[in-house]
Amino acid sequence: MNQYKRIKEFNAKFGGSVYRGQMVPNLIENDEIEKFLELEEKLNTPWTIGSKNFNPATGGGELGVTCFYTIKEIVNIVKPNWILEIGFNRGGSALMWLLTSNAFLVSCDIRKPEKTIQSINFINETFANRFEYISLDTVNNLKNQQQWINKFDLIFIDGDHSYAGAKGDTIGAKALNIEFISYDDYNSPKHGVDIHRVIKEENLTIIKEFNTKNGQVLTRNDSYSNSTS
Repeated sequence: MNQYKRIKEFNAKFGGSVYRGQMVPNLIENDEIEKFLELEEKLNTPWTIGSKNFNPATGGGELGVTCFYTIKEIVNIVKPNWILEIGFNRGGSALMWLLTSNAFLVSCDIRKPEKTIQSINFINETFANRFEYISLDTVNNLKNQQQWINKFDLIFIDGDHSYAGAKGDTIGAKALNIEFISYDDYNSPKHGVDIHRVIKEENLTIIKEFNTKNGQVLTRNDSYSNSTS
């Protein structure tokens, strides 16, 4: 068996190439990354949401493999038991959260389940009793999900990247009393300014910034209360 076959293929095809002004790094050969690439092959393909340039290196509507260790580090910091993910697409980041933690993951996306049923079924089969997909307009309705108050340790916001979208999801996260709020596109030329604005307006404390792809950030919700009464 060719050890790390997928990593070697990735590095040969993408390593050292430039995407949006950033060089795509070569992946380190290890079992974790190889496992992720193996599983990722079984998600919904081809990419059909509108991006003609989707590939495993650059993402295209979701996190690519080069963000794997960002996700792992966030998990190591937060140590979550329950994670809420906003934005599912093909399920690439969902795989990362499940592979790097022992948490139960709830992924919300505005799309109906049938639009990505291959990914949903595969993740449910691979991570039995640890995953749920919910079709929900979180920007407007996350704050109304009272059954989720005090349930989640961490939320990852990667849905509607506009200012209104990030703002609505953040207001929802605070309404659910989620302590840790993480965002994608923190350094994005298109969306980064809106993410920064929301973090400032909502008085979130930055714990760590990550400079992978378009950038991610982990923040703490300082209005969080650990009282469940």
